[in-house]
Amino acid sequence: MNGKLALLYVGVAVGLAGLVVSLIPDVAVARDTVGEAGIVSSETVRTNDRDRGPNSVDVSAYPAEIQAAYKVFAASCGRCHPLARAINTDLTAENWKAYIKKMMNKPGSGISPDQGKTIYRFLKYYQARKDAKKPGTRSSRRAG
Repeated sequence: MNGKLALLYVGVAVGLAGLVVSLIPDVAVARDTVGEAGIVSSETVRTNDRDRGPNSVDVSAYPAEIQAAYKVFAASCGRCHPLARAINTDLTAENWKAYIKKMMNKPGSGISPDQGKTIYRFLKYYQARKDAKKPGTRSSRRAG
């Protein structure tokens, strides 16, 4: 009886492990590319909930300096993860500064101090625009 019970436990454990694995999202690494217009495209599956949402920003109406900064952001940050991770995250300017420094120190990031400053300029500008569009903020309210 012990052998049959042990076999039953093994079967249940294997079945549960298979179920858990099937529920885990795909963990493929994104490889984004920047087109001439500064638009990023990606053909990978999102890796987790933080990566859901838009994976690019239409920067055509942004100042030229910010459009150029977006290209650096896309090329540098898209090397390791989907751009959606940063695009769909809300951080303060100080938090972005700290986060970019953290990413710069990761092995293989290839982000130079100058690139880090450029990425920061883009994210600070982009975050300010997102914040201005949020309900309840002064710039998002319409005069009636």
